[in-house]
Amino acid sequence: MKNILLIGWLLILNYQLLFAVEDLRRCVKNDLIGTWTVTHKIFLNESLKKEYSHLLMPVQILMYRSDNKLRSLYSTSKDKTLKQHLSLLKFPQNDTYEIVKKGVVVVSRDNQIVDMYTCDYLIKGSKKKNIESGSIMLTRVIEKKPAIVNIFKKLNP
Repeated sequence: MKNILLIGWLLILNYQLLFAVEDLRRCVKNDLIGTWTVTHKIFLNESLKKEYSHLLMPVQILMYRSDNKLRSLYSTSKDKTLKQHLSLLKFPQNDTYEIVKKGVVVVSRDNQIVDMYTCDYLIKGSKKKNIESGSIMLTRVIEKKPAIVNIFKKLNP
C-alpha cells in the first residue's frame, strides 16, 4: 500500500498539459459512476504505442459502477453499433476500482493492480478542441512523466 500511495502522489504532482488549472478538478467517485466512451487519445510518449495499443483503439467504453466494479471494452470494430458494444459489457468481469488518493484511480483484477491513472473532471471543456464539459481525462504516468491521456464523455448523463 505504501508503494501505491507513493506512485499515487507522483500522479497527483502531474499538471495537466491540455487545460488551465481552473478548467478542471480531480475526480471524486460520484464523477466516475456511469458509462463513458473515449473521444480523444493522446500519446505524449510515442514509444509506448505498441505496449499500450488498447488505449489507441477507436472504441473504448468504461462503466464505473457505484459498487466499485469496473467494466471495460476496447475494440477496433467500428462496424458494431454503440448498443451492440454496450451489450458486451453485460458479461462478467473481475475488475474493481478505487480512488486511493485525490484523483488517483487504481484498477485491480483478482487482488492485483492492473492499471493506475489520475482522473480529472473537466469543468469547462473546450469547444476549440471539441471536448465537452463534464468529460473526464485519464492520465497515465510512466517513468514519472505524463505519457498517455484519454478523454471520455459520459454516455448516460
